[in-house]
Amino acid sequence: MFLYNLTKKEKYAFSCLANYVANVDGNFTIFQKKLIESYHKEMEIEDKIYNPEKFNLDEILSKIKLSKSQRIILLETLVLVYSDEIFHDAEKSVILKMKQKFNINPNLYNLYKEWAKSILAIYRQGKILINLNIEN
Repeated sequence: MFLYNLTKKEKYAFSCLANYVANVDGNFTIFQKKLIESYHKEMEIEDKIYNPEKFNLDEILSKIKLSKSQRIILLETLVLVYSDEIFHDAEKSVILKMKQKFNINPNLYNLYKEWAKSILAIYRQGKILINLNIEN
């Protein structure tokens, strides 16, 4: 949604982060896969650089220096973790590290979390409306 604002370096860092987060709980869902594909389309990059054996969360997060970029990445990551409606301990650990590294105020984090949940609810409602079979 806001990923077009990132620099190319930040886009690739987010791509790695998103792939990591989607897999960290051991349950890479179809919705997460489609969401990551839409992230790549929005950022106009290909998903070719994520390597789970070489992934280092601290290193990836250190590439995101601008406060605006950090907030965008946190918002989009929250959408990804809540997309399967289960906030796993491994995902919580990643989000906690992001909050600390990006120095995110707890009140701001709560707003971001609720926004992510709201966006997902609206998206799901839209899919239902599109798939309704209503006769005139």
